[in-house]
Amino acid sequence: MKRNMGMFIGLSHKCAGAVLLTLCAFAPVSRADVTVLDNTGNANASQANESLTFAQVFTMGTSGNISSLTLTLSGAGTSEVYIYAAASGSSPTISYNGAGNALYDLGSVSGSSPTITGLNDSLSAGTYAIVLASSGSAWKLTSSGSIVSQNGSSIGGLYFDDGGTWAAAGSSFAQMNLEAVPEVPATGTVMGFGALAIALGCMLRRKTVSSIA
Repeated sequence: MKRNMGMFIGLSHKCAGAVLLTLCAFAPVSRADVTVLDNTGNANASQANESLTFAQVFTMGTSGNISSLTLTLSGAGTSEVYIYAAASGSSPTISYNGAGNALYDLGSVSGSSPTITGLNDSLSAGTYAIVLASSGSAWKLTSSGSIVSQNGSSIGGLYFDDGGTWAAAGSSFAQMNLEAVPEVPATGTVMGFGALAIALGCMLRRKTVSSIA
């Protein structure tokens, strides 16, 4: 702490304020800000038919960028994962089995590699569906709707593509762990870099004056 305070000694109020603003603008996101939706801790009731395409509806209580997604799967086949918009309280708004209406293609998963990381797909608060296309990986299900959640996230119904019509898949839920981090406003980023430039300019001018003296 003393070392950090030493950085501000001799700086003008303007320079010190710019440094503090820079630190605030680029401060890491706290764990409490992360949106979490996780029901992977529930006991497996069964597994979905790997020859069908399933959609698990969920709700984002706040906007954010999806950072990672893990599905509980079995089987060696590889399946593509998509995010669709969904109508609140009803089936996903998907007209056919395919990626044509998807908001995002998140990548592929398999039983041996069920986690997708490095994502940065933006979602506003609302209702969506994770869609696992049929191609060999079976999505494990649970009969429990209990989830670990943060920031108002919740899990909804499970649906399957019945020849282009989305039908409810009973009272089961597909197991997944989704995490999303808050979006950094563009204004905050610009302010952070602006403050950083001011702070660096002050420090360079101070160094120049000191060397001349």
